[in-house]
Amino acid sequence: MIILGLLLGQDFLVYGLMGIILLVSLSSTIIPISIYLCSDKVEKRIKHYLIIKGAIWKYTRALYFVNLIMFGLVSVLLFLVSTLGFKISIDYKTVLMLISFGFISYTFAFIIAIIIGALINSVNDAIPLSMLIFFIIILISGITIPLQKLIPQYYYLEVLTPFGCLYMFYSCVIGFIDLTIVEMVVAIVIIIIWILGLSYLLYIAFKSFKK
Repeated sequence: MIILGLLLGQDFLVYGLMGIILLVSLSSTIIPISIYLCSDKVEKRIKHYLIIKGAIWKYTRALYFVNLIMFGLVSVLLFLVSTLGFKISIDYKTVLMLISFGFISYTFAFIIAIIIGALINSVNDAIPLSMLIFFIIILISGITIPLQKLIPQYYYLEVLTPFGCLYMFYSCVIGFIDLTIVEMVVAIVIIIIWILGLSYLLYIAFKSFKK
């Protein structure tokens, strides 16, 4: 990241830094969720939560907010260390992007983790699969390396991922990248599709716990 920052300029360090923060935070807090769910499903704890009225929602909310706090703490720590250590000046737009983009990305990843946990019946399978899925999505989304800025055609792959379309939208809003009106509309439409699709899959995942 530092080498590319020297070659491409300060902007890469600023926005690439956000990608690194999100990558580390998501991989250290979101990946375990699918493992927790898979373990609880194998041990039949999920079925007990389903029997007690409202217990499954309390369980899900606790899992969401506990890991959200961890995600926030890791993000803030890395943000402070990176900005102070590398003496990078961050404006308020970048801070707002980090907060809002991080929160929405965390929510997307949390839902995906629940879906993975619902589909897998072995903890040994959950660990490598969840890591593989999240790292692939994050890497091809252009968050860690702004490939769309280097290769304009990469937009069409990047925008298809849940994190990529969000990153495209936010980056265009704050002026980091330039998108045509059509590309911006495509990014917004895909964001809506992901929201609807993940909501439906989340519903299916909860239904599968009852089987």
